[in-house]
Amino acid sequence: MDLEAKYLESAGRRVTCADAGRRRANLFDIFVAAPVVVIAAIGLAQFFCLMSASEALGQAAKAGAREASLPKATFQSVSAAVERRLGGRSFVRALDPVQVEVDGRAVYGVVRPRTGEEIVVTVSVASHRAAPDLLRYFGLPIFQPTLSRRRALYVR
Repeated sequence: MDLEAKYLESAGRRVTCADAGRRRANLFDIFVAAPVVVIAAIGLAQFFCLMSASEALGQAAKAGAREASLPKATFQSVSAAVERRLGGRSFVRALDPVQVEVDGRAVYGVVRPRTGEEIVVTVSVASHRAAPDLLRYFGLPIFQPTLSRRRALYVR
């Protein structure tokens, strides 16, 4: 093959075989990098969904602890305060039962906290209910099966 056969004419510009090889390398780089970028973007979106749900659970647990510190609070009123705080979140119906503890004792009826006692409210939900598990399609499922937030409050 002579030198003139190694050159190609393209839009009035001479393109060498080395240029064509670089184009193939760039195309290969795009095919390798694109899936990595897509998986990273989906993972980032899923992470932010989980963080948002976790923050909402924390705020709901705080509202439940405030409700539990009231003199005539009941387990039902604490659960209702948690659900009210979560508002229109899609996972409200999938919540695990709210856990209320007064000084380490689980409470299921009237709370009746006394001055100086610690009230702990725990709110939890399955992670796949709080945010879509989009990475499972790539073999990377959510590692923590349950999102859970606790809030403690001392009665004054």
